[in-house]
Amino acid sequence: MSQTEGFEKAAAFLKALIIAQPPGAAFRAN
Repeated sequence: MSQTEGFEKAAAFLKALIIAQPPGAAFRAN
C-alpha cells in the first residue's frame, strides 16, 4: 500500500466517523 492510499483510507474512515456522530461530538472528544 502506498502512503497516499493509506492516507485516503484514513481520511475516509475519519469522515465516516464524523458523519456518524452528532455535530461537534468529534471535537469535544479531543
